[in-house]
This record gives sequence, C-alpha cells and structure tokens, in this order.
Amino acid sequence: MQELAELMQPVDRALRAQKLEKGLYNVYSGNTANKAVLIRDYADKTERVHVNIATGATRTLSRRIK
Repeated sequence: MQELAELMQPVDRALRAQKLEKGLYNVYSGNTANKAVLIRDYADKTERVHVNIATGATRTLSRRIK
C-alpha cells in the first residue's frame, strides 16, 4: 500500500493544483478525532469548518489567508 501511495502522490498533487486553478477547493479531514471538522483549501485561503452531520450545514471555525 505504501508503494501505491508514493506512486499516486504526483497525480494527487497535479489534480489538487488543477482544482485550485479552476477556483474550486480541496477538502481534508485533517488529523482530528472529530470527524465533523473539515479543512477547505482554496487558492487564496484555508478554512476550518464544522459540518452538521444531520443537516449538512457548515460553519466556519477559523480562516487563514495565504
């Protein structure tokens, strides 16, 4: 599995860069025990958001400008 992950890293980085160029964002779950907190990575900022599992509504917890 480690070899496959290493082989896929360049492809993953390229796809993330393409999304950011199109104005989209990437979502990461981060290393948190709370699965309802996600990280949104935009081209110009990064946001930590809480997702209400029942409704899908999001609330920004913090924002960092790049």
